[in-house]
Amino acid sequence: MFALSERLRWLALSAIVVCESPDSKSVLQFGIIGASGYAGVLLDTLQPFVVSGSVKIAAAVVRTSAKIPERYDALRAAGYRMYGSWEAMMEAEAGALDLLIIPTGIQAHRPMAEKALALGHRIFLEKPIAATIEDALAVAEADRASGGGRAVLGYQDLARPSAWWVREQIQSGAIGELRAVRGYGLWPRGDDYYTRNSWAGCLKADGAWVLDSPLNNAFAHFLNLMFFWAAPEGQSSYDLCRVEAELYRARPIESFDTASLRMHSHGGPLIEFHATHSCSKQEDPFIRIEGSRGRIDWAHGRYCELRSGNQVEKIAMENNMEVRRACNEQTIRGIRCEDARVCTIAQGLSHTLCINALHRPGIPIRELRGERIGHPETGSVPVIEGIEDAFRAAFDRGGLLSENGVAWAASPESVEIPEEWRRPVIRESSKEYRETV
Repeated sequence: MFALSERLRWLALSAIVVCESPDSKSVLQFGIIGASGYAGVLLDTLQPFVVSGSVKIAAAVVRTSAKIPERYDALRAAGYRMYGSWEAMMEAEAGALDLLIIPTGIQAHRPMAEKALALGHRIFLEKPIAATIEDALAVAEADRASGGGRAVLGYQDLARPSAWWVREQIQSGAIGELRAVRGYGLWPRGDDYYTRNSWAGCLKADGAWVLDSPLNNAFAHFLNLMFFWAAPEGQSSYDLCRVEAELYRARPIESFDTASLRMHSHGGPLIEFHATHSCSKQEDPFIRIEGSRGRIDWAHGRYCELRSGNQVEKIAMENNMEVRRACNEQTIRGIRCEDARVCTIAQGLSHTLCINALHRPGIPIRELRGERIGHPETGSVPVIEGIEDAFRAAFDRGGLLSENGVAWAASPESVEIPEEWRRPVIRESSKEYRETV
């Protein structure tokens, strides 16, 4: 049997990089598709690295400068090479950039990632990999064809030291045999959230699958963390084989805004998660990892606590700014061919597999009436009656909403993961593990 340090070595080497590293003293050249919206957020988080001289934003795609005149002028003044299309930038900047950042809509992920990787770019791709598992596997193949390890995913929580501390406690046997991972989160979102772009709340946009939902967007980070922690030894993510779910919506959208689901693997722990945007109070995600001899509580943005027998260990959790900085730092380590704790393609596939199980052919989305309230931060929000108490009860007792006596909840429906989806995902997950040990 491997010693603990050997068993965990794959954790520290989670990003397998193609080691054509720039000089350690050189300024890394970054390019980005977009400069407003989420792209603007990422540009802001990179500013400390620009100021320190370790990174230069060398190129950007700005399609409509009139929308962001002040930022556009600042980018031009800083010497950015500006492009009107992502295709033009990728082709012109091939070989000139150390990292290309792709913070675009889900429907654009596959074509942009495939072209970028084919041209030799190293990419930071916003989560999820793609809407469909076929497209996600195509991105994995494009990465492999480019040499492997040239893609980092925007699940920034996998750069948290606390996330790896949890994984290490599990792998060391601190809480015994892993039995279940349960969590919930309540983040109210108003009408502005669902009208901020052309694909929010949609199943398709521009003729392509998007499969947007709380689980594929705001709460995707936490579902992916749960898969990461529940991964069996020998794989970099969870071996998902069946999903049971109750899906609801309280607003006029194609997709769902509320979910209660349970996930199964072959011989592994079950995972339960409850998430909604149709609530009056915000409760940040809370996740409990249950073992045969103890548990770990993970309170987003606050703390992690391990309890096992007489042992109690509590550590502070990073705030959002620290997480963004850690994600940038780890991405830069990967570029320089150092060990990097980032989310790889293989680690993101189980999440896409789960989303596809919910929608293809799909679990019915049931309509609920939500009473409209004026939320001080998010505007008008439809609130599902008793949703906060229902989530807390399901989390505390285990089981889905309907199994905990929630009057408006409907029985869950179950979907088996098709083997033609599951096998390539497990192959990618196992292959990454073998290459790191």
